[in-house]
Amino acid sequence: MVKTSLGAEQNISWSQHYNSIDVVSRLQSEGHNIIAFEGTSQSHWLTDFVPKGPATPVTVIVGNELSGVDPALLEMCDQVFALPMLGEKTSLNVTVAFGIAAYYLRFLPLTATTPSKATDNLGLEEPDAG
Repeated sequence: MVKTSLGAEQNISWSQHYNSIDVVSRLQSEGHNIIAFEGTSQSHWLTDFVPKGPATPVTVIVGNELSGVDPALLEMCDQVFALPMLGEKTSLNVTVAFGIAAYYLRFLPLTATTPSKATDNLGLEEPDAG
């Protein structure tokens, strides 16, 4: 992870655990919204995600490229999501899919209002026209 994160692991809280069932149980008891990304017949599109509340932490579970998310973990999730796909392929590389999902979930609260311009909620200025 250190090689590919280029130092980001020093700025983002993360942890490694060997018993995911115990971790998810603890996070549920702490009030986390537990969601997974897995292409199942029960999956919803990520664009249908509605947070439990503005201050509710969201925990995202992604699985192994070949075997997916542990079925026991899927049973514990509040919801299971997938990314809408076009064409013949039905999934993306797990790291690419997680990156898209994390970006979407991070900026979802900013799109809850309809700004007049995309930069309004980001605190950015319009680029010079000239």
